[in-house]
Amino acid sequence: MNRLRRLGIWAVATLLGFSSAAMAQDNPAKTRTHAVVVGVGSFADKDIKPRATADSDAVNIAKLLTDKSVGGVDPANLTLLLSAVDDKNNAKVGTKEAILKAIGDASAKAGKDDTLVVYLVMQGATSGEKPCLFATDSTFKDRTKNAIFASEIEEKVKGLKSEQFCVFLDFNLKAFESKESILAPNINEFVRAFMGIKEKDSEQEPPIGREVFMSGNGILPPITVNNQGSFTKAIVDALRGKADTEGYEADGLVTVDEVQKYVEKALPDLIRDVAKTSEEKLQRVIYFGRSAHFPLSHNPEAFTKTEERLKKFDGQKTTAKLDKEIAQEGDKLLSRMPRLKAMQELRKAYQKFADGDLNTDQLKLARDKILAGMKLSEDDAKAFAEKTYEGLSFVKANYIKKLNLGEMVANGVRGIYRVTETTLPDDLKKKLEKAKDLSDSEAKDLLLAARIPLGKREDLESNKDIEITMNMAMRKFVDDYTSYFDKEKVEDLNKDIDGKFTGIGVQIRRDISRDGLVVVTPIRNSPAYKAGVLTGDLITEIIRETDGKGVKLDPVQVTTTKGMETTDAVKLILGLPGTKVKLKIDREGSKDPLILEITRGLVEVESVYGYKRNEKDDSWDFYIDPKNKIAYIHLTQFARNSAIDMLKAVKQLQKDGVRGVILDLRFNPGGFLDVAVSICDMFIDDGVIVSVRPENKQEKERTIKGRHEGSYLDFPMVCLVNEGSASGSEILSACLQDHNRAVVMGERSYGKGSVQNVEPFAPTGGKIKLTTATFWPPSARNLNKASTSGKEEEDWGVRPDKGFELKLERAEKDELFDRIYNWGGIPRRDISPKEKPKEFKDRQLEMALDYLRNQIKVARSDSKGGKD
Repeated sequence: MNRLRRLGIWAVATLLGFSSAAMAQDNPAKTRTHAVVVGVGSFADKDIKPRATADSDAVNIAKLLTDKSVGGVDPANLTLLLSAVDDKNNAKVGTKEAILKAIGDASAKAGKDDTLVVYLVMQGATSGEKPCLFATDSTFKDRTKNAIFASEIEEKVKGLKSEQFCVFLDFNLKAFESKESILAPNINEFVRAFMGIKEKDSEQEPPIGREVFMSGNGILPPITVNNQGSFTKAIVDALRGKADTEGYEADGLVTVDEVQKYVEKALPDLIRDVAKTSEEKLQRVIYFGRSAHFPLSHNPEAFTKTEERLKKFDGQKTTAKLDKEIAQEGDKLLSRMPRLKAMQELRKAYQKFADGDLNTDQLKLARDKILAGMKLSEDDAKAFAEKTYEGLSFVKANYIKKLNLGEMVANGVRGIYRVTETTLPDDLKKKLEKAKDLSDSEAKDLLLAARIPLGKREDLESNKDIEITMNMAMRKFVDDYTSYFDKEKVEDLNKDIDGKFTGIGVQIRRDISRDGLVVVTPIRNSPAYKAGVLTGDLITEIIRETDGKGVKLDPVQVTTTKGMETTDAVKLILGLPGTKVKLKIDREGSKDPLILEITRGLVEVESVYGYKRNEKDDSWDFYIDPKNKIAYIHLTQFARNSAIDMLKAVKQLQKDGVRGVILDLRFNPGGFLDVAVSICDMFIDDGVIVSVRPENKQEKERTIKGRHEGSYLDFPMVCLVNEGSASGSEILSACLQDHNRAVVMGERSYGKGSVQNVEPFAPTGGKIKLTTATFWPPSARNLNKASTSGKEEEDWGVRPDKGFELKLERAEKDELFDRIYNWGGIPRRDISPKEKPKEFKDRQLEMALDYLRNQIKVARSDSKGGKD
């Protein structure tokens, strides 16, 4: 699952204002800019490739940021770390400890209105799928211990208050000399860490104003341009003023979104003439965020012109005795380029006035005409108010806690004004201060009153005004699991929840060495599986005679996968059921390329795994210990088909005379409540399964009980959990524990004791996902960590039974995650694997096996009258 697929609806633009990084030197008492710049290109470990420009790139960035006419950062607020001590540039050695400390210290110091810039030019590799960065004291062999991983960065920035946080990551994850088989990295790990998105909460909103620039996917070789890294060269040019292009002229401020637009175009242009191979020519910037509009630097030449015109305007407005409102509006528009086309036209009018080409009456006439064109119709304003009111009223009526509609509306209004960078009118400010006491009808009127001043504008079309207001309205008052999904994201949400989708049914990933898309595994019984796609196949071309809707393409579209990202490939491969797509495949053992035609159809993702695949048909063999008839079942999530598949598996095991079952719920994030209940009912006798408390009120509690019929009670069980076991996993494990049906082993679970419903929102075509209740196990103990302070000694989550807690080291946990993540892969049967699977001792699973073997031994002994 791509855990960042909803980033587009999470990230929100920050408030435009002159308390930003670029203006820090003008008002140092109010704001500051902090920066951490790292360039590590030399290593004691010869297995790590050096990087010639890493140190000099970092020095160039540090000089730019501390240049008073460009970056304006106080040198005391910038930390520079290099491969070696550099007294001339006030740089220290970039050890792992020093790098993490610098990021942590800067994050702790940066206030809400301060800016934090982190610039990293580093080498790296992967461990499993997890990317890591090499410090001066890192080694390739022991990288799991001494390299820098995303989880460690996440820990350092988790308390960051700044709403203007920009990260530049210029990295090379192929910086090693090794014959190891290395998978393409999951760079989302770094994005998640810097954006503040928890690994277990893929739907969590990140904090405001976080932007991440990456020099590609980490697997393309860094390119040097004029003895400077191409990525750094593009960023330096952007920040020195070349990116200052928004609107019809430069305004002197270089904003994050301007940097994004410039670098995306400039980087390919920079390397076009120096790249020697087709692989090198593929380098491009990858950006995560939503084009926040806060400044990062000055464009010195244009800034001087802006200052000069502002001085002229000061003189003209004093002489003409302009109204205060018009004077302030002029100052704002002349200070920086507005984003809206109409306001850009108004800026031109103010410029003419400042230059003496318009008199006061002409200015007012031009202003009135422009503002009249931006006026929103009463019907459109009413439609916004009614739809937004309907959505927020639904949230209020169904959310687990009591919400004040007026407070939510006020937060939504402040949010949309903030996102659109519009100053709240004074009369609206006063209304917002009293919003808590408003009736529901008055809250709707407030929405109407708030929408009208924003007017007709391109950034609020197509229901964007409703979506922004609803998301911002809920931000402060609901938990991380409650959110609004716009129409574009609903399809992805449905895939995640239902465990099924329309397509061909393959997992693909970029192959670094062969520059193509490798099939990690086909999904069993999917169209691709039936068409003969095999694990390890390299997709080299995607051939489409029709598009995804079945419309004929003329000429036939043939797309090479060289340099293609998996997300781009998915867009070409997906389509309506019954439509066809062809894949050109290079297969090991086959002399010539293969062309496979696949008819798209419904793909059901497996969620019930066994211990290994049967060679005959790739179905699951559940027996981990055939001699003792101990079965292993791994449940990946509680999808729509999970209970049915679980029942099939358990029925067959019961028929086979199973003597023990290990139910593995590690890293299972949950799913449907009714599915979790059905699976609980399979393994316990009658009695309470779970109690659901709407609004978290005990008097409204609804108890769900199991039935004796259809229960499987004749074998001992172990249930494995860890910190990745959440929601439905906790319902199931707690139920089995409370009924003494299974021994719970492993590590304490996540602690998510709440229930979410997903409801369609017809006015926009989106969906609202919100927490409606808490759930409680048969013992009525608290599972919800959010209702506590989260301390270890407090009662939350599911704890392993006494004597059966076994905590894994971080490296073990990472390896376990990779193993479980790839557990469902379908191996090739026609050739022998080139290398043996990497040895991994799953100590928690071994503990479960030892326990069940002993139970079976005792049972045998008892059945023989004490003799074995």
